[in-house]
Amino acid sequence: MRIIFLILLIVSICCVEVANAADSCTVQMPQKLIAKIETTFKGYRAPLENDNLSEDIIFDRKNGGNGCLGVATADFDGDGVKDFLIALTPLKGDTPIAVVALTRGDDWHFHTIRSWVEHRNRLYTQAVPAGRYVRTESLEGAVAEGERESLECKYSGAQVGATESTGVLYCYVNGTWLYVWVSD
Repeated sequence: MRIIFLILLIVSICCVEVANAADSCTVQMPQKLIAKIETTFKGYRAPLENDNLSEDIIFDRKNGGNGCLGVATADFDGDGVKDFLIALTPLKGDTPIAVVALTRGDDWHFHTIRSWVEHRNRLYTQAVPAGRYVRTESLEGAVAEGERESLECKYSGAQVGATESTGVLYCYVNGTWLYVWVSD
């Protein structure tokens, strides 16, 4: 009887630990930001780790990530304060949106950026260091409005794309988001 009690105790402790384990996306964002996302972007919610495919989450962890492909943080506008790049999950349908939340005191100013990704389970976000980025040679066609052949990011860049496929890098330049395709 003691053995059964001990087994049940261990199982219940393990289950409580799993239930209390914080989502790797949620812990990166202040609760106030999550609440503002829900009121600002009707029809979308803040990302959760399991919004992405399990193989992409595993790959991210094996390569030093925390398993969350839907949130990246950096100073995207050069004011010395941490900002957020967020892949919002649609409540209905598959088409996600990506937003940059620039921190303004205890509030955020949202900028929606295009990801070109049709399904949330493949969308990733990534902060990249300041530097010069060049349009991928594999991309055919003319440069679109807002797009550049190359781009010098004075501050951290915001990259979005589909895992194992695309990458579009955005830089905040003089109050405007410019972009360059870095992979296709």
